[in-house]
Amino acid sequence: MCAAFAPGVARADDPPVATSDATAAEEVHARGSRAGGFVSRANVDDAPREVTDAASLVEPLPGVHVRRFGADDSFATLSIRGTSSSQVGILLAGVPLSGGADPSLDLSTLPLWPGARATVYRSFAPASLGQGSLGGTLALDAPKPDSPARTDAWIAAGAFGSRRLRIGDVRAVGDGGARIATAISASRSDDDFSHFDPLASTSSRDVYTTRINAGHAAVNGLVALTVPVTFAHEATGALTVTLLAQARKQKLPGTLAAPTPNAELASNRLLASVELTAANSLTFRTWGRREGLDARDASSRAVVTLGPSESHDAIFAVGASASARVRPHSSTTLDVRVDGSGEAYDPGLWVGAAQPSSATRASAGVGADVESMPMGRLTLSASGRADAWHDSAAAGVDARTELRPTGHIGAELRVGDVAF
Repeated sequence: MCAAFAPGVARADDPPVATSDATAAEEVHARGSRAGGFVSRANVDDAPREVTDAASLVEPLPGVHVRRFGADDSFATLSIRGTSSSQVGILLAGVPLSGGADPSLDLSTLPLWPGARATVYRSFAPASLGQGSLGGTLALDAPKPDSPARTDAWIAAGAFGSRRLRIGDVRAVGDGGARIATAISASRSDDDFSHFDPLASTSSRDVYTTRINAGHAAVNGLVALTVPVTFAHEATGALTVTLLAQARKQKLPGTLAAPTPNAELASNRLLASVELTAANSLTFRTWGRREGLDARDASSRAVVTLGPSESHDAIFAVGASASARVRPHSSTTLDVRVDGSGEAYDPGLWVGAAQPSSATRASAGVGADVESMPMGRLTLSASGRADAWHDSAAAGVDARTELRPTGHIGAELRVGDVAF
């Protein structure tokens, strides 16, 4: 079952309309250029079928392949145009979720809420978005506090003990123009079912086994608050604070030949982002992220798998960026960005296996995007970034420094209803 309501308000994804009188309305469609790269977007509200998790939101997009290790909400990785999942960058509210310590992000850990929007860059992403990724980029937009006021609730129940919930709300706070968006999502399932066991069956007798230790439980909470800010000379801007908290427990059933009835993972993520915009042309952002991963298994099984019976790991990351948008010419737009970040992998207690060494990464980058329309039918685009980072393990072992420049150019020519 599912339910949704938005009493007396416009939906956030309603198309803009131009009204000529009190009774007539005409739809207005705005089209963007693809000169900067190939982009696809997905919206929970516009999905052709019910969206159960973040993986099913982006899976129908062209060039996107989601590899699942089970049913919905199970471990899943993202590949774009056949690249490795470790070559795909993933961002939430402009904050990178993937990095050196966790290059292949588990899509099941991504939050989902009413009105959630995802953008997939199948080629180079804009330099103003952040560090480029060879295999493409997935960007999830946080709930927009400046969206029309709305309240949505989505509840679903299905087979295998699955239950899902998404609640979102956008409203004004006080009379000063501040607005707040809140979102909560949760899911659980047991994923237990009977299946034919080819190892225990014989030619004269079929044996069916119930799969166990395959369930999960997850909860996510997200808050975005925007407060208007007035600068000198009556210039206006906004301060936006975004907070995310997640917790998840995932059981690992193993395979038919090697079941793991005791293995499970517990993960959590805390994220905070503060963004200040001025006159819609200057943006300053600072962010921090902490992720924890606890793995457990029975000691008898860990001996077979050669893994730890217990491990506790943590990832810490912080970063900041400054960007500006200027118009050097009436037909030209220039975006410039400078950013830097630091990341640390901290292995905690490991039982039954050797503890890996800690590691750190420091990075800095600068990028620019320029788009020009010298003629009404022709759009030219160019983008370039230079990223440098330094990786080091404990005691300086295997330390290295790399500089990676990236860039691309593009053009789009429209001839009637055809675009080249």
